[in-house]
Amino acid sequence: MIAYLEYQVKSNSLKYLEWIKSKPCCVCGSFSEPHHLKRIGMGRSRKKNLLEHYTAVPLCRSHHEQAHRSKDYEKKFWKVAMINIVEGVRMDWDVNLWKVATLLLVEWIWNE
Repeated sequence: MIAYLEYQVKSNSLKYLEWIKSKPCCVCGSFSEPHHLKRIGMGRSRKKNLLEHYTAVPLCRSHHEQAHRSKDYEKKFWKVAMINIVEGVRMDWDVNLWKVATLLLVEWIWNE
């Protein structure tokens, strides 16, 4: 039974990755590409169904490159400067990428 469930989950991972590509960057809202929080590794095909696809978050090209250049590859938080439109002051906001990944997966499952 477990093997069957794992097969079902894996067999939809490429479909999930395509859905992630349709989402805006979770940091700035621009067009995005998937960034895997769980590293896939060199030599593994990203065009195969992999469980790691479910850890993908949408990042624009600029933020994706920043994530790869950072010391902490599996970057957990992103400081974002935002303007509080109510008070008119600048404030910092943390984007927790693992939380974003979890919420996106829940949204995808809910809408499937």
